[in-house]
Amino acid sequence: MRIILRLLIYLSIPCYSAKCQEKSISLKKITAEDGLADSRVTCIIRDQLGFMWIGTKDGLCRYDGRDFYVFRNRANDTTSLCSNNITCLAYDKDSILWIGTSSSGFCSYDFRTQQFETYNNQNLPLYSNIINAITYDSSRNALWLGINGGLYLFSLQTRTIILRNPESLRNVYDVHVRDSTVFIGSLLQSLRKTGDPFYRNTLGPALTLNIICEGSDGKLWCGSWDNALHEFNDDPQLLQSYIFDGSGKLNFSSDEIISIAEDGNQILWCGTKSSGLHFFDLKTKSFRTDVKFSDAITSRIYTIYRDDFNRMWVGTEQGLYVHDPLQNQFDVTLLPVPEEKINCKVVDRVITKGGSEYIIAVCGLFYRKKVEQEYHFKHFYYRNERLQLTSIFRSEDGTIYIGTNKTIFVLDTVNIELDLIQSNEQLKDKLFYKLYSSRITGMTDVHIADRKLIAGLAYGHTILMADVKRKNLFSLNALPGDTTLKFEYFFRKIFMDVQNRIWICGSTQGITQIVFPAEFHPDSFSLSDPQDHKIMVRTYGYKNTEGNQEVRINDVYDILENNDGSFWLTSEVSGLIRFFPGKRNTPFSFIDGEHKSLQGLAKQDENNLWMITSKGLLNYNIPSGAYKLFDSKNGVPQGIGGYFFNDGDRLMNAGFDGGYVSFDPFRILKDTERPQVHATKLWVMDEEHDSLLLHKLVLKHDRNFLKFYLSSNCFSNNDQVTYLFRLAGIDEEWRSNGNDPFVSYTNLPPGKFEFLFKAINGDGLESEMQSIPLIIIPPFHKTIYFYLVVAFTLMAGVYAFYKYRISQILKIQEVRNKIARDLHDDIGSTIGSISLFSQVASVKLMQDKPEEIKTILEKIKTSSREIVDKTSDAVWAVKATNDTLKNLVFRMESHAASLLGAAGIQFNIDYDQNAGDIKLEMSLRKNLFYVYKEALHNITKYAACTEVNIIIKKAGNKLEMSIEDNGKGFNHSNIGGRVSERDPDSEGERLYNGNGIKNMEARAEEIGGKFQINSAPGKGTSIKVTVKISP
Repeated sequence: MRIILRLLIYLSIPCYSAKCQEKSISLKKITAEDGLADSRVTCIIRDQLGFMWIGTKDGLCRYDGRDFYVFRNRANDTTSLCSNNITCLAYDKDSILWIGTSSSGFCSYDFRTQQFETYNNQNLPLYSNIINAITYDSSRNALWLGINGGLYLFSLQTRTIILRNPESLRNVYDVHVRDSTVFIGSLLQSLRKTGDPFYRNTLGPALTLNIICEGSDGKLWCGSWDNALHEFNDDPQLLQSYIFDGSGKLNFSSDEIISIAEDGNQILWCGTKSSGLHFFDLKTKSFRTDVKFSDAITSRIYTIYRDDFNRMWVGTEQGLYVHDPLQNQFDVTLLPVPEEKINCKVVDRVITKGGSEYIIAVCGLFYRKKVEQEYHFKHFYYRNERLQLTSIFRSEDGTIYIGTNKTIFVLDTVNIELDLIQSNEQLKDKLFYKLYSSRITGMTDVHIADRKLIAGLAYGHTILMADVKRKNLFSLNALPGDTTLKFEYFFRKIFMDVQNRIWICGSTQGITQIVFPAEFHPDSFSLSDPQDHKIMVRTYGYKNTEGNQEVRINDVYDILENNDGSFWLTSEVSGLIRFFPGKRNTPFSFIDGEHKSLQGLAKQDENNLWMITSKGLLNYNIPSGAYKLFDSKNGVPQGIGGYFFNDGDRLMNAGFDGGYVSFDPFRILKDTERPQVHATKLWVMDEEHDSLLLHKLVLKHDRNFLKFYLSSNCFSNNDQVTYLFRLAGIDEEWRSNGNDPFVSYTNLPPGKFEFLFKAINGDGLESEMQSIPLIIIPPFHKTIYFYLVVAFTLMAGVYAFYKYRISQILKIQEVRNKIARDLHDDIGSTIGSISLFSQVASVKLMQDKPEEIKTILEKIKTSSREIVDKTSDAVWAVKATNDTLKNLVFRMESHAASLLGAAGIQFNIDYDQNAGDIKLEMSLRKNLFYVYKEALHNITKYAACTEVNIIIKKAGNKLEMSIEDNGKGFNHSNIGGRVSERDPDSEGERLYNGNGIKNMEARAEEIGGKFQINSAPGKGTSIKVTVKISP
């Protein structure tokens, strides 16, 4: 007879139920706080470069998935946005963006010039500047303008209005172009084509249209000033009206459809003035009511836009909402948690073969039968305490066991009751039935020979086992003296592999194997034995041994078996690990990755693993070694944790507080959006210079600190984009910047470079490589022009030096020749005179005329002295050490002392001693001295003076030498003829030919100087020589 121990469990247990949760769709909300110009979003479009353009009531935004760039009107700037209140957007084939506004006409924006051009009724024949719609017509290469006051066609070639609706000045609210046919929605004219007569059914529905949308079924779907969605054919005829507000009848209520777009599932998204979004299924021709949003939209919906990746962009009065299929791949189920505020973390779930579902949470049990659409909730008490459900396990025979914080129960699936595992009455106070400060963290079937037992992990205590068939209880303990490894007590999971080996995952010993003694068999114990049998088991641990170092894993959370006998392990410390029990020294292979704290583990197939982390769900591709994280941005709720549980099929599930998330790993979409990367911002020396990106980047050498901002234009997983860059000429290989879009270069050297960059999305799709030419202009002293100038200067210098050297050599040669001539003329003639005098003396000696011989010898003596003086003067002039003015003055003074002193003439030499070190060329000092010498000679011979003043001074870059005497003077105008006065010392008149003066004048001219002489009878004579000198 079966004994059921239910008396210990209260029968009056509260039970809750709730309907199965509707599918919740996740939306991303963006507001002005996130960078939008204004939270009131009126229009949206994506350009050919990949940017999203978002019009608001206070500016135009360019969005790259990460950052907003805001354009606004600037006062008195005709190249800025024409108005901040944007109503509509369009793109033409030349990638020009056209912007309609509520009060200032429309304008164009060309990204190549980054400038706007405005068109309004000041430069076009427009009835009004209120632009309601702009539609590009590719067949005409023109824009259709719907304004308050009619329909206009604007030629993009001539930039003029080429057609105006002649039929009325009614307001046009939308224009749709199909091929070359134009459909118009205007005030009180319903839907019509250009050229058709007015719509005249003034009492029918769809009288004034707000929006026209062409569906995938070929029909035109319109919203109007009523509570319906209207279906038109292309005649256009109204086919049917579908009421969206549930009233069942058409009325002109305050709510109406003002925006429509179709998604990839043939669902029309209909935005209204006041009731948010409605969804119309084109396949069933009905509005759906089973779609709910995570963030309800209740404000006015101005626009809905679908991009190429089936993302739906919803512009509302309270912000921009984005529905992304990549962020809605995880179904979230919220359970009917009791209103009392308790922890209700979902732990695990089992589904029976009959389809009944049982979910355990810390707070209690959620369940429903296969035919039920509602979840029920129930919590349980045991020995006057509320139970915490901590694990659930379905045995091979279909029995469902539930582990709690007190013991292991059997779930009665008929009555939804918890039954105690049967055993001897004497064991009711044993540990098996009254755990303290513990919980059952895991359970499994244990096969011993041909028998099956249920084993449970009592956290912090031991491993409990029950022989349900023979009603016996066991606990496992380590063999005495077993030193292979300490027994694990902080259990996480128990796992039995295909070889019936038992593995324990724990937080202190990592992974251990439990081996039963060979003699142990459940049948060796009596039926319903009153003893709690302790089974002594051996435990085996594993470690990596490398030399003298040992590496153990102290924390293992989950385990999975592979077909090759290896295992996958997860750890909250060491991340993902491949475990090879057969490798003695290196059983653990650690998988590289930034994610080190891992919990639950599940296998999708032989190539993919899934893990639970504190951040979300982590996928690991085994062949590529790549990780991919799915977090709250992808629709995974925050707070998931623990182990995976499945439905017996390929769905994976993970719990969180109050619910669980489900997904099909085989249907996870890859991110197919290839980045369209562009450099959109530039800082030079920390100053913004975005306009420089429009052309080749040419910078001076002292402006060589650069920072680029790269836009990837990825909108689903922008935070998983990796930016790569390389500056050709600096970087040998590509450099990764991770997810940081800012790239900086500092202190770049002069030269020509090319900035190369690209981006890779989270699934490895790589963008096209982009490049920006960059030139850092070197300083002038490092340019080729400088080197050419230097080379030319050096060559010119060498040539000039060569010419100078040659000229100096020629000068020296000329001086030498001059000296030689002078010596030849003076000394030669004197020697000739001496020779002649010698011959005369010989004759006189023979004639014995001693007085005459004495006279002749005096002449020879005088001539010899002249030879010595002239030779001395020549040697002095050539000698290089005599090249200063001071030396010249000393020479002059010495000569004056010998010559004038012998004649009894007083003299005075005055010179500028500050100029004493001035260098004088050999030719200059020689000729100055000879002029001086000639002047003194003439003074002693002719002047009959008693005093001579000699003055030498420097005046600027000139040297002046003046010689003055107080002699009798002469009339220098008669030089070369007869003097006009009688010479008192001569008998008769004296011829004065002036050869000495001419010689002095010639010597002054030879050194580029100026010779002046002033004299008058009875007033003495003055001579002045002025020459240029080197500074």
